[in-house]
Amino acid sequence: MSGINRPLIYNAFAHVTPNHHSDGLWRHALGQHQTNFHKLQPWIDLAQTAERGCFDVVFLADVAGIYETSPGAWQQAVRTGMQFPSHDPAVLVSALAAATKNIGFAVTSSVIQEHPFSFARKISTLDHLTDGRVAWNIVTSYLDNAARNYGLKSLPQHDDRYVWAEEYIDVVYKLWEASWEDEVLVRDPVRGIYVDPERLHAINHRGARYQVDGPHIVQTSPQRTPVLFQAGASEAGRQFAARHAEVTFLPSQTPESAKADIADLRRRTAAFGRYANDIRAIVMLSPVIGSTEAEARARHREIQEAFSLDALAAFWSGGIGVDLTKIDPETPCKTCAKRTAPVAMCAPLSTRRQMAQSPLQMSFAKPSQLALPARQSRSPTRLSVGLQPVSLASMSCR
Repeated sequence: MSGINRPLIYNAFAHVTPNHHSDGLWRHALGQHQTNFHKLQPWIDLAQTAERGCFDVVFLADVAGIYETSPGAWQQAVRTGMQFPSHDPAVLVSALAAATKNIGFAVTSSVIQEHPFSFARKISTLDHLTDGRVAWNIVTSYLDNAARNYGLKSLPQHDDRYVWAEEYIDVVYKLWEASWEDEVLVRDPVRGIYVDPERLHAINHRGARYQVDGPHIVQTSPQRTPVLFQAGASEAGRQFAARHAEVTFLPSQTPESAKADIADLRRRTAAFGRYANDIRAIVMLSPVIGSTEAEARARHREIQEAFSLDALAAFWSGGIGVDLTKIDPETPCKTCAKRTAPVAMCAPLSTRRQMAQSPLQMSFAKPSQLALPARQSRSPTRLSVGLQPVSLASMSCR
């Protein structure tokens, strides 16, 4: 296999909502997965299909609020179904695990939306029910509405959210790794001892935001700490990923930028005393698939016809903190108002019209160019895949 010296990560990126990043696609005749997103069977079908294709992970994105064009103005997002409704992805995981054998499941959860004690308990329980196939996508939120939903007056400043995340992950690390010793579970009916109290420990965390005694109340799970995903693109986000993440999403737009981003990530990871290759990287690919190029182009046209500019305007407005519905489409956008996840996507764009058109700038390749390496079924273990960036041409099977 030319150009690839390690396996790729195959990560099915989804969101329990009518619209993820395919704005308006719920209106497409074949969009029943979007319109039936609240039902279980479409998600079982997705997980089983991904497993048959030897994907590594079904990754479930999430938001904890609504995209607003201005504070309190969420009507446009609601009207267009822009990541609304948005159901809890964690609830799906145990059902999907029961319907599959090997594929992993990554759950997105923000540090602002749940206390670390209850979150650690939930993830440990899911780790048991999935036989060690759960992962956590660590996010700090970027929607002001999400912050207000959880009792905050407004979203904390960007870097302050990563300070919050550092304490949050410190608490869950202590619960997952330090509370239960390996031999704590006795289950001796003769002596009447289920758990050895001498091997179970309180964590007695005392921090700026959290006071947690412990001990962890879920018995040691297969992984203890789940596989950790993270997608920070800012300086603080990259530092957080280098310190904690095992898999990170890169905002790279080209193979060249991916190579530079990966080199930067490895450098930062090594600076924290980790092996540079301890962290893996994922970039996004959104293919339009057809049996022939003509069929793929026809499907692309159908996607364009279903596309909603109003939905996308709501998405960008909520993400960057600027009401794009009130800006002329040709106005140059020199600076984003907030440092958030969508900022990385708008870096090469200069006007609102270009932002709107960017999801539709899809290139086409012949099937031989898009052939991915043959996969073998993966056992339910931690991801052991590579960071090497590749081009489509180098991905062809030999």
